[in-house]
Amino acid sequence: MKKYFVLFLIYAAVFSNKIYAQVVAEPEISLQADVTSAIFVNTLGASADIDFLKIDKSGFIGLRFGVNYYNKGGPGGPDDGSPFTDIDFLSRFTVFGKVVDVSLCPGLTYNRGKYSYLNPDKESGISTKLEGNIRIKFYKSFVGLIIKFAFNKEGYGGIGFFAGYSTRDKK
Repeated sequence: MKKYFVLFLIYAAVFSNKIYAQVVAEPEISLQADVTSAIFVNTLGASADIDFLKIDKSGFIGLRFGVNYYNKGGPGGPDDGSPFTDIDFLSRFTVFGKVVDVSLCPGLTYNRGKYSYLNPDKESGISTKLEGNIRIKFYKSFVGLIIKFAFNKEGYGGIGFFAGYSTRDKK
């Protein structure tokens, strides 16, 4: 009896979509430019996403290459080192729908501040980064609203607009 039960579990694990998520190799490419703003923080970003694996019908796993340029400050003026530039190499985990996409992107970034030589605590270099965004699409993946955040040596966040292109929209 144990033998049949083990065979049933193996069959169910391998051939059933109900127990485990179905992962399919389905490459997709997306390009995005965005502008966001929050109190005393303004960002301009561009990214290229290469998704390798599709999970069920609403998720992707891939890579993100991007550049973010941002100004940070306060009532007294800009922060030391501002404006900053991040050059990103991130992994990408995305859940998408017809109207909303949610992405979480952990990885590495090269962070550089304009006046970083004045403040040795904010020296340019490679560090870890966690970036995330929520995109509310007005028309496919071409244009919409974005809520964006990042945690690294110089974190930032804001709300704004994006424009982009995705091979996913061709289907």
